[in-house]
Amino acid sequence: MDALHVISLQEAKDNLRVDFPDDDNIIARLIKTSVDWVERYTCHTLYCREKKIVSDGCTIEVYDYPVTVLSVVKDGSPVNYTTQTRSDKLLIYAPKGALVTLKVGYDDVRKVPGVLIEACHKLITYLYENRDAYSMGIPVDIQGLINQYRRGLF
Repeated sequence: MDALHVISLQEAKDNLRVDFPDDDNIIARLIKTSVDWVERYTCHTLYCREKKIVSDGCTIEVYDYPVTVLSVVKDGSPVNYTTQTRSDKLLIYAPKGALVTLKVGYDDVRKVPGVLIEACHKLITYLYENRDAYSMGIPVDIQGLINQYRRGLF
């Protein structure tokens, strides 16, 4: 999966009211950028992927949502680990040097909160209409829309 599974090129073009193919590459790039910005801002991973973390022996704090531990191995063998869920994160206790493999993100785009999808559409529109002059961040009105979904350290 990738960002184009969250918002298809055609969905973005329909939202932008673009009916010509000349800007398809630009719009595809803006889809990827908007999904990335929303993910980074909220710590909600909008499409499913694997994430690997090497334990340093301290608690691993995972803010990505949703998240599932797939495996914890050290020197090729499974090791014992524990997890604890907090309101905004998953804590993983694994031995030093253990490789923790996680599945993060929504495996079905229909499960992604609609507000986050709408924020992506608004960002695509903002970036498309301001290609030559935009600030380096999420506009304040979009931040207000998705602040309730923020997780982790800000």
